[in-house]
Amino acid sequence: MALVFIPTMLQPLTGGVSQVRVAGRTIRSIINQLEERFPGIKERLLQDGDLRPDVAVAIDGETALDGIGSRYYHHRPRKWPRHHQMDRAI
Repeated sequence: MALVFIPTMLQPLTGGVSQVRVAGRTIRSIINQLEERFPGIKERLLQDGDLRPDVAVAIDGETALDGIGSRYYHHRPRKWPRHHQMDRAI
């Protein structure tokens, strides 16, 4: 499962939830899961079927460069300082 960090500006759509675990093997499937739980979030993340230019996705602490088609894999966690941890964040 992916741990998704919800930015403050999107938290009104999640009822104040700042992080959530969802199933999914791609960013697309994770966004679809988020949409099922928090209707309206998908349109805030996507534009013309791909990630909006102002949306960044990190997988295991590294920015995903393949857009919405990027695959999520559960890798061995890296040793990041706590304030830099982005465990498969959206």
